[in-house]
Amino acid sequence: MNADQSLSQRLDFIGLGPQEQDRLRKLRPLVERSVGPALDVFYGKIRQVPQMRAMFRDDANMDHAKAKQAEHWRVITSGDYGEAYVKGVRAIGATHARLGLEPRWYIGGYARVTEQFVHALIEDRWPKGLMGGKTGAKAAAEDLGVMVKAAMLDMDLAITIYM
Repeated sequence: MNADQSLSQRLDFIGLGPQEQDRLRKLRPLVERSVGPALDVFYGKIRQVPQMRAMFRDDANMDHAKAKQAEHWRVITSGDYGEAYVKGVRAIGATHARLGLEPRWYIGGYARVTEQFVHALIEDRWPKGLMGGKTGAKAAAEDLGVMVKAAMLDMDLAITIYM
């Protein structure tokens, strides 16, 4: 099975088709507004955990990683899951494996960042007043679903490199 077939199967199984990718693109402004604060929370935690802090030479190295991660979220929310995306995620996975980053830290970090996106999305989409109704809740749930799917796809592809 080639890489295109593998990605296609992943996208099909996870349910991240053209409509969901379009929905994700519409969330891009929200992600761009919240990625900085989300990464601030994440890197604040990294600074508190000696095993994670040791992965970075200094604050400049951490700032560089943070900027690269913010850029990667822009790629994720582009909804363009082609060869360039897969190549980029595999490079991330290879770097993590080379540095000895255990999957538990990668998954835990993803949980922290994704949690911040969930908060931002709910705060943005939560029905205001009595007129929000079920339509607003359904749209928020669908937005949340595509964010989680995109994060899980990205994690899957990066962790696969470890194996």
